[in-house]
Amino acid sequence: MAFRIATNSASINTQKYLSANQAAQDKALQRLSSGTKVASAKDDAAGAAISFKLNVKAASLAKGIDNGNQAIGMLQTAESALNTVSNILLRLKELATQAASSNTVDRDKLETESNKLETALNNINTATKYGDTAVFGSGVFTFQLGDSNSTSEQVSYSQVAVSAASVGSTALDGSDMGLSSVASAQAYITAIDNAIASVNTNKATIGATMNQIQFQVDNMTSMYENTKSASSTITDADFAAEMADFTKGQILQQSGISMLSQANQAPQMVLSLL
Repeated sequence: MAFRIATNSASINTQKYLSANQAAQDKALQRLSSGTKVASAKDDAAGAAISFKLNVKAASLAKGIDNGNQAIGMLQTAESALNTVSNILLRLKELATQAASSNTVDRDKLETESNKLETALNNINTATKYGDTAVFGSGVFTFQLGDSNSTSEQVSYSQVAVSAASVGSTALDGSDMGLSSVASAQAYITAIDNAIASVNTNKATIGATMNQIQFQVDNMTSMYENTKSASSTITDADFAAEMADFTKGQILQQSGISMLSQANQAPQMVLSLL
């Protein structure tokens, strides 16, 4: 057995393991305090890149879900307004039916009410807004429901107008005789029927568009959950495993310090030979 004092190999070897155990303990402590096992790219270069890509996807999906919910809110605003339009048209149909009969008196009062209701239609057409955006008109709304510039992730809705002239004909915009005579009232009935059919078609289109959006929102919600789950498995710390590693590191560190003390005392045995 050789005795050397210039180089304490046992101490050096013990210090190596102490440093490794300290580094492992520090990493476990970092993961426990941060809740993530990929604090930087050096922890897992591939995992960090994949996780970032997944997080970008999840963030875009979350905004797409928000876009979809807001789109449904906008269309619900339009639908509510169309329900009011339907009620107005129903009342106009009653007035026209009454005015189309020869026994009707005080036609001027019926005409006055119909004119006011036509004005109400025009007001609904211009005043109905979602935020600052006019709901009715002649444009096209495009709702982005995904993270790519693809028609499969976009829903379009063509605006409609609900002014008196738009939903009916000149019979509803005050440019003809209205309910002033039996003949004009009969023409008014036809215009009202056309207007009711038009509004019903618009309501059906809105309902179908809302369903389309809702189904895509449901799908995006599932995609978002799965994407976040996939990212979590890569970056989120397993607290049970990390706590086990931390405890293991503490024990190894304590035993290493004890063994280092023993290794440092070994060269002193040489004194017994002197």
